Amino acid sequence: IIIQLCLWLTTGKVSPVVFIASLLFSAGVLFYFRQYFMKQQRMLDDAIAQLDRFAAGDTSARIESNAEGNFSKLFHAVNQMTTMLSANAEHEQQKKVFLRNTISDISHQIKTPLAALEIYNSLLQDEKGDSEAVAMFSAKSEKEIERIETLIQSLLKITRLDSGSIVMNRQIENIADLMHEVKTHFDIRAEQERKQLILCGPEDATLLCDRVWLMEAVNNIVKNAFDHTEENDRIELKWKTLTSATQITVKDTGSGIHPEDIYHIFKRF
Repeated sequence: IIIQLCLWLTTGKVSPVVFIASLLFSAGVLFYFRQYFMKQQRMLDDAIAQLDRFAAGDTSARIESNAEGNFSKLFHAVNQMTTMLSANAEHEQQKKVFLRNTISDISHQIKTPLAALEIYNSLLQDEKGDSEAVAMFSAKSEKEIERIETLIQSLLKITRLDSGSIVMNRQIENIADLMHEVKTHFDIRAEQERKQLILCGPEDATLLCDRVWLMEAVNNIVKNAFDHTEENDRIELKWKTLTSATQITVKDTGSGIHPEDIYHIFKRF
């Protein structure tokens, strides 16, 4: 229209050829923009469909973002966000499975001492007049109660460890001092059960560690050694400094672990 107006003002006439060419050019421009916006609309519709799939639970849904342009940048950012959300959802699911397994494990472990307590209490009621029997079953009941308490404490520690709420307080510690403390903890039990707890290692060896949690680990292994040894058996607690690590070894002359059970030794409880 502007071209025709300029021609009419300058020449006083209108060129049909220019008019038709102008119409064709305008139609071409309009067709191009129509196709362009339709393509953009299809991209948006596809993006919305993929987001709806993701919201419905399909975590594999992703928006196509291989082209250039701002939309592609936006879609790429959305894909990154959905990937992060999927990873978080999977992590939460793993935590739920872990919690379910932990509760199942602790429930299973507590059933045994509870069943024993029921039996001992029933026997105590039947043996009210026998002081020796009462004392024996009372001692056994006390051990089962201690076992339940140990299991509950283990559950609490596992929960704290897996939730990441424990902060390791690492300091340089003398290993000999730590191992002597372990020995002191078990001296009375060793004497009562007539077992030997032998220490062997350099007195000046040191280790960067959290004293509390290292003692927890070593005490647990030594306790297992006491649980699976007989009278006159020997438990050796050794340590030595290697080139790239410090090695602490607990070895006993007890029943050992059956080869078929080796696979399970790092499982809970």
